[in-house]
Amino acid sequence: MEMVAQLRRWTHTVAARWSRITPADVRWLLIDVAHTVLLELGEQLGHVAKTTLRDRGVEIHLGLSLSEVSDRSAILTDGTVVPTRTVIWGAGVSANPVMSTLGLP
Repeated sequence: MEMVAQLRRWTHTVAARWSRITPADVRWLLIDVAHTVLLELGEQLGHVAKTTLRDRGVEIHLGLSLSEVSDRSAILTDGTVVPTRTVIWGAGVSANPVMSTLGLP
């Protein structure tokens, strides 16, 4: 969530200096397997973040992930095909719970 918000903001900053790009040239999607935005901060802040992102033109797809990525598109787990040439993936901030069962530090 933080990544898409910052990159979208950066695009608007860059567009003010470059004549080759406008914010309308970029389609921003947040795709998250979670069913809410910023779950760790609580329902109220998550709702504010989701509303703010949508108001700024970010498409939000929750409860989904990517099932396939090619050089021209990404396919979501619900079958939605997103034409794209750029995919940025960000990992979560904590390890998968299975890690605690492995006896490793």
